[in-house]
Amino acid sequence: MENETLLSVGIDIGTTTTHLIISKIAIEVEGGFGTVPHAKISDKKIVYKSPVYFTPLDKRGNIDIDAVAGIINSCLLYTSDAADDS
Repeated sequence: MENETLLSVGIDIGTTTTHLIISKIAIEVEGGFGTVPHAKISDKKIVYKSPVYFTPLDKRGNIDIDAVAGIINSCLLYTSDAADDS
């Protein structure tokens, strides 16, 4: 059995609101010689839940992707130490 921990970032960008959830997910891969490997989630822990932000829009009413990227980057910077420590 092989184990691995992944850092997962869930990003929900809607026309009204935007938010992120950052999680650590432990994966177990099972399978022996001659069998197809099977992966399953063995543990999960939410590291960070962002506040819900109003999705920034440009003057034409389209999603302002640069402003959304700024929200995402600030959340990732804010949580980088927490993700490493937990």
